Amino acid sequence: MVNCSLDFTNEDPMYAECLKDTINCLTRLGVHIVVPAGNDGCGINSMLARMPGVITVGASTLDNRRASFSNFGPELDVFAPGKDTWSASRG
Repeated sequence: MVNCSLDFTNEDPMYAECLKDTINCLTRLGVHIVVPAGNDGCGINSMLARMPGVITVGASTLDNRRASFSNFGPELDVFAPGKDTWSASRG
């Protein structure tokens, strides 16, 4: 499993092709690729999150609703807790 937590909305064409080829190769090998839906509160605009074969994850609230900042759309596969969650970081 690979977690690609990248913001990839304004991609460089050469870099985008390389990344697409890499993800396609990994998914053909049976590797699960997990990508974020994004945090703009709008439809999914990330090239990664729209790729077939990836698992696109949105953010949910404590009451299992979509977090207002989480992107959404038909590409979304699953939600995970993303608001008011505990963290191991200070503060």
